[in-house]
Amino acid sequence: ISNDIVYNINYSLCTIFGNNDDINLYFDEGTLATSIDGEARKRYDFIDSGGKRNLGIDITLNSLLSNSSNEFAVSTIIHEALHAYFIYRNSLDALDHTLMAEQYISWYKLIMKSAFPNIDNDTNTALAWGGLGETSGWAAKSDIEKNHIVGINNEHKAGTTGQTCP
Repeated sequence: ISNDIVYNINYSLCTIFGNNDDINLYFDEGTLATSIDGEARKRYDFIDSGGKRNLGIDITLNSLLSNSSNEFAVSTIIHEALHAYFIYRNSLDALDHTLMAEQYISWYKLIMKSAFPNIDNDTNTALAWGGLGETSGWAAKSDIEKNHIVGINNEHKAGTTGQTCP
């Protein structure tokens, strides 16, 4: 992923967490089930002697994403960073995707637009809905819209469309 995209991701993560040296995200690539693009898990969480919370979260990206478009990879990073934020907020895992669908789609699209200024709204919206298929917001969509969103996500995941690394 290019340096500009990495910078935009770092900036975007700061908008979620703020500038806080006590929260660390550790990114890695690993073997996950083909249906899982990434996962966020708590590495540590403690209060230090000064009363500050220290939280470390491992974000693992599926090694299969190496063939995906840059847009899909960044989309997955943003999605997993939101999971990390919900861990930080001590929210229930079961609510993560519901919160993403109800409160973070617009924010997500702004972050993606800053990383990929030429991304079209249709693709941006479809990628924002990636991984949110069990939410009530998804259930409210028509079958035609769901199939369109899934198609765009599948094309980007396969790397047949979008920007790819040389």
